[in-house]
Amino acid sequence: NGVDVEYFKPLGSEKRKKSLIFIGTMNWYPNVEAVEFILEQIWPGIRMQHPDATLDIIGASPPISISKYNGVDGITIHGFVDDIRPLFDSANIYICPITDGGGTKLKILDAMAMGKAIVANPIACEGINVTNGKNVIFSESAKEFIKTVDDLITNDDLVNSLGRNARKLAMQEYASQKIGEKLANVLLSMQNYTV
Repeated sequence: NGVDVEYFKPLGSEKRKKSLIFIGTMNWYPNVEAVEFILEQIWPGIRMQHPDATLDIIGASPPISISKYNGVDGITIHGFVDDIRPLFDSANIYICPITDGGGTKLKILDAMAMGKAIVANPIACEGINVTNGKNVIFSESAKEFIKTVDDLITNDDLVNSLGRNARKLAMQEYASQKIGEKLANVLLSMQNYTV
């Protein structure tokens, strides 16, 4: 998997300091489960500590179990949007408590390329060469997510460091052009190979 690091890149938007975002289509059950976990178990704890925090959920076809939260306690359920980058760019933290090992993890790569501070379940990052504490922070329980988000909300330096490191890793290892070059080199090296 790769990401277009020229399309997904920081746009220079003014950051909404206490803003979280999740992006993922809502007709895939791991995304629905992750968002329900955010809304029901993580978000109340975050709002208790930060009553002005906001949460944007983006993804086509949200079920009623999710859409019913639109406009409640700083939550906006956007559904499908034509261009996710402006909302992505203005958010401070990308939260991803996906606990299913399937899928292609493209939204994690997009978040990395956008230079986001990412809080994720380790499963959400499987197959991506991230380092906990450097370019992502792993959390599993609701309590861990709440504490990590609180730490990030109160530490701009950590947010900025995680975002820079995530963008750097995306550019070094997951840029579509770099992956294309690697594949081309493999194919070229096989030209003279005979069975």
